[in-house]
Amino acid sequence: MKRSRAPRFLLVALAGSVALIGFACGGGPKLYPVVGQVFVDGEPAVGAIVVLHPVGNDDPAAPRPIGKVKGDGSFHLSTPPYGSGAPAGEYEVAIVWPDESKFDPNDETAELEEIPNKLPEQYGNAKTSNLKAKVEQGPTTLPPFMLNKPTAPAGKGKKPGKPAARPPVIIDDDM
Repeated sequence: MKRSRAPRFLLVALAGSVALIGFACGGGPKLYPVVGQVFVDGEPAVGAIVVLHPVGNDDPAAPRPIGKVKGDGSFHLSTPPYGSGAPAGEYEVAIVWPDESKFDPNDETAELEEIPNKLPEQYGNAKTSNLKAKVEQGPTTLPPFMLNKPTAPAGKGKKPGKPAARPPVIIDDDM
């Protein structure tokens, strides 16, 4: 009796499809759990966004792990579209802290660039932030990022030519 080739062909095709789907779903980089913290002037930078840029890879399509700072200052990284964690390697770090009080989340026309950043501009650029991170091949806890807001240099913010206020001088003629 002659066996039909159709079922065997379908089984081979089905097995190949399953293999391709499995490869496509898990085809991204190997990710490792990464946690860290961000503090500004000693306080948690709640809502700040941390983005890791792979050192030596300026390709805009390169995976860039990202995390949002929670109330205790901590963040967990994920690497869209691959999932939770980050690929092992050396990174330059950018951190922005959107001033959400000046942003209406219901305004669909608002652009991200329009939201004021509570941090100095240098931190928002991985090339100028001077912040570095290393993700190990395994769970990684990054050292805390301890940032400072700039303080106005002495004399700044005052109108020129106007002396600082002094306490009144009391002259007692009876002395």
